[in-house]
Amino acid sequence: MSADPIRVLLFATLRQQAGRSTVDLRAGQPASVARCWELLCEQCPALAPLRDAVRPALNRSYVTWEALVQPGDELAFIPPVSGGAL
Repeated sequence: MSADPIRVLLFATLRQQAGRSTVDLRAGQPASVARCWELLCEQCPALAPLRDAVRPALNRSYVTWEALVQPGDELAFIPPVSGGAL
């Protein structure tokens, strides 16, 4: 039986570019956040140029690109956002 996938959540511009809000990755174990981004960009090449503006979060906490991701983890890539109440 294969390991659980890494659930990747995409928000705002990333979701629009990918055409979906979630992607399941099978990265092996352990894989860095940066490696997961590379795998994601293989599936959704339009995301690749956006990396410098994105912050990764692992299991709901911001992390560095070097952080290690395990199968079954939830990884989110969050673009800069703006806005507010009127």
